[in-house]
Amino acid sequence: MVLVHGFTGSKENWLPLMAELGDGFHVLAPDLAGWNESSRVEGGDYGVVAQAARLEAWLDTLGARPVVLVGHSMGGHIGGLLAVRRPDLAPRLVLMSAAGVEFSENDFARLVLQGGNPFQVTSREELKRQLDLVFSDPPWVPWPVDAAMVRRRAADAGFESDVLDRVGRGPEAFALQAQLGRIEQPTLLLWCRGDQVIDVSAADIMAAGLPDSRKVVLEGCGHMPLMEEPRRVAAALRAFIAE
Repeated sequence: MVLVHGFTGSKENWLPLMAELGDGFHVLAPDLAGWNESSRVEGGDYGVVAQAARLEAWLDTLGARPVVLVGHSMGGHIGGLLAVRRPDLAPRLVLMSAAGVEFSENDFARLVLQGGNPFQVTSREELKRQLDLVFSDPPWVPWPVDAAMVRRRAADAGFESDVLDRVGRGPEAFALQAQLGRIEQPTLLLWCRGDQVIDVSAADIMAAGLPDSRKVVLEGCGHMPLMEEPRRVAAALRAFIAE
């Protein structure tokens, strides 16, 4: 199982879900190029199309093929594009709170389209605002961890803005939508009803365009079901794979 994180995310986002999956799977969760501990090249292309090509090349080095490719948020957009390019690398696809299609406009989308970054973190107050945005029940982050997170995110502010220009309001914002009909492999759409980032209406749009999909909508969580509801997400993944 390969797990692909989203915008401003990291491989560590998947740890709660990994714990719930137990030893039944060989799980791989990379940091996408440019994010967290992966390298970043000045002037490099970190849009979803380029990232899908990098993910394809990385998976080809592994030898073994994944049983299921799981992408969250921007990672879902990347995973969907990869599933079109190389169906053999995503024989089963999970799009979790995934970007890449138009959805019912919410406050998050309006701010992005106006040129803002709702995920911007340059202060403790903005960190709290982002946590309130992506979690229905935001975790407590103690000092000095919060201060370290703010320093890291503030240093990445320019990079985040450049990526958002490309994937949030640029030519790649809805790159997946026109490709949905080419994803013939079984696809699970997994959302939280309370997602304030990628509205749950995106799941309906994807379901209408995908030839073979099923949808699971969880209650009581936001944009991060992998962290807020890892047990229910793990159960949905197991059921999907067994099916």
